[in-house]
Amino acid sequence: MSEFNETALAGRELSIPGIAPSSAHPSLRCWARAAARGPAILFMAFCVNSLAVFGFHVIVSRILGPDRYGALGAILALTLVFNVIAGGVSAAVVRQVAIAPPATAWDLRHPSRMIGVVCIVITAFGVGFAPVVTTYLHLASAIPALLLTAFCLAVVAGVVAKGLLVGQRRFAEMAVAVLVTAVVRILSGAPLASTRGLSGALGAYVLAEATGTATAIWFVRRRHRTGAHRLALRLPVGAVGLSLAAYAGIWMLSGTDQFLARHLLPGVDAGTYVAASTAASIALWIPYNATASLYPRLAAESTSPTAGGRAFVQGLSIVGGLAGAAAALLAGAAPAVVMVLFGRPYQQAAPVLAVLAFANGAQGIANFLLHHQLASHRRTVLLPWIGFIALVVGIHTRHNSTASIAWVTLAVSLTLLLAMLACSVHLARTVQLGHPDRPVEGLPCGS
Repeated sequence: MSEFNETALAGRELSIPGIAPSSAHPSLRCWARAAARGPAILFMAFCVNSLAVFGFHVIVSRILGPDRYGALGAILALTLVFNVIAGGVSAAVVRQVAIAPPATAWDLRHPSRMIGVVCIVITAFGVGFAPVVTTYLHLASAIPALLLTAFCLAVVAGVVAKGLLVGQRRFAEMAVAVLVTAVVRILSGAPLASTRGLSGALGAYVLAEATGTATAIWFVRRRHRTGAHRLALRLPVGAVGLSLAAYAGIWMLSGTDQFLARHLLPGVDAGTYVAASTAASIALWIPYNATASLYPRLAAESTSPTAGGRAFVQGLSIVGGLAGAAAALLAGAAPAVVMVLFGRPYQQAAPVLAVLAFANGAQGIANFLLHHQLASHRRTVLLPWIGFIALVVGIHTRHNSTASIAWVTLAVSLTLLLAMLACSVHLARTVQLGHPDRPVEGLPCGS
């Protein structure tokens, strides 16, 4: 393994679940320990899960047909709000745990009580608004709306457990939880959609998320330490609020061009743009997955001026390389990609894909820089909101064609990338000069 993976968890003993260290050849045991320590295993698990989500939609869309699949898409769009909230809270947990000493035993009673209260509120609102959602989306019954509530409960229930696993760099265990989610989703999607229609498809989503959450909670409880010397895990309101604002901003930026294209362009042109944007998102989620795996070390480095910025430099190289390679491949093979994914009617999407591939790649790198600044609790993580405003104004000014919207998106994405890169470089130099940020609330100084 590289120096990055070897130094990330020096002195930490982890093993891949289900593999007994003494039952394999010494060289295989070394490889297994290195793989479990490094974030690469979690990155690969995230990529498999992304492919499973894509495969789920490919399979289910053919089973349900356009009408019911449209309803499924509308309901799943509502889950994005909870995913953004869960992502922001989870990032706050990862940061709080990652900057603590590796041997810290955590008292989880406070966040567990908070999750319980949130789940009660979600249940009350979900049940109360189920008739409204059913009527607004023209659903045949309230079951899909209730399943939406169940999905949100499963997401919220796993926030602390998954954040704790990633923050403690227990990558192998988190990877297992992610892979369990992917396998259950892809295996249950077709049978449940075939027998139960829309409710079955949503049921597969709920089952997969609940199983992954249960797996993560089981891993946490398996190693949960009891005793007098436990540190209460408390999430400062400021840290959580900044994470939520950062996640919301980058999410709004990444989805605005599709939304406005559907609103401003004629039907066929809008469909062409959405197809190109969907294919281009490959250059976005690959660096996104890498960033999720690299974030714990960025957080740990934010309070260590002796680290020399190695996590930032190496992480930027990894994410930049992945985003650049994905964008270049998509742009170079745009006609073939469009033909394979969408067919001949979408051939006009190829030139747009060539532009949006680099726009999405730039947003993927900007997301890494956002996490670098979020690790040090910098307000520059709010820059994507400025990018969002610029994108809305730019698209409304120039929306005469799919190409013009794509070029505006690329210009805003590159500008945001350069601005956030300048902020991260300044931050890295500040930490190197021995001026790290103040200790995070909830952690004793010198702990």
